[in-house]
Amino acid sequence: MNQDEHKIMGFFIGTIVGVLASTFSEHFNFILYLLFIGLTVLGSIFPDLIEPPHDMNHRKFFHSVLLLGSLVFLLILLNLRYQSIFTYLSSGFIIGYLSHLLLDAMSKMGLPRY
Repeated sequence: MNQDEHKIMGFFIGTIVGVLASTFSEHFNFILYLLFIGLTVLGSIFPDLIEPPHDMNHRKFFHSVLLLGSLVFLLILLNLRYQSIFTYLSSGFIIGYLSHLLLDAMSKMGLPRY
């Protein structure tokens, strides 16, 4: 996927998850919702900002299954342990990052295992 496609999916996922999260969060307001969506979009392109796609072999550690699993663990830990504005916003970034990795995992090239 290219960067624009990752941004669109990040926006779409951020919008849906933001609406769902707002129904369960006491910290929700419209400004936080917009920040959440923005951080989801940023997270959705962040792996390619760290490891730019100059060639077919650009996917290294920041596109790895190990990092994907670590981010899922961090997201679960943050949401189970803490309930704050920081958790809400950082979850947006992590969800965007996860969307990028999951979309890349479904591509022909996939993700590196390490």
